[in-house]
Amino acid sequence: YPETFSDLQSALESYGLHFPKQVLISDEKDFSELETLSFPLVAKTTDLALKHKAKLGAVIADIHDLGYARVAYNHLKQWNTPVVFQETITNAHEALVGMIRDPQFGWYCAVGLGGSLSDTLADRRYCFLPAQKTVIAKTLSQTKLASLLTKQQTHMLIETIDALQHCARETQRLTELEINPLFITENGAIVADMKRG
Repeated sequence: YPETFSDLQSALESYGLHFPKQVLISDEKDFSELETLSFPLVAKTTDLALKHKAKLGAVIADIHDLGYARVAYNHLKQWNTPVVFQETITNAHEALVGMIRDPQFGWYCAVGLGGSLSDTLADRRYCFLPAQKTVIAKTLSQTKLASLLTKQQTHMLIETIDALQHCARETQRLTELEINPLFITENGAIVADMKRG
């Protein structure tokens, strides 16, 4: 069972998912590691149970220098350490992909527009798992998100959802796995934030 952010990242990577270039900081003496990243950075808590991170101020974007990175770290460590600093992803669509295990009906998938707008726009469609890729494609086609994606991006997202359903269903004691946002760029899908239950 993936207890920590790093555990869950390793689990997802073993199913072929990708993350931004990032560094986890547990202590102020680790700040020199940020020099391996390209500014601007985004910092966020690694608390995997926290919902609505952006609303709570648990995500800080547009970090342009180490001074502001320290301020962000000192603010974010109230939730959990380590704090994750990621390179900013631009020119990407934001998707939400959730795998939820209902006590009565078993696993199902939620997909739609992601990022901070995911609650406002209420663009979620659902399918039961396990789902064939044709079912995933049909579910995705009913979302507003689908109209924004190229054919190649749609294909990548379907492959990513397929990998996620295997990860969720095969990882012991996991009851929920949500990726939001999942950045869909020209040539890949990148997990920018996640939570689990």
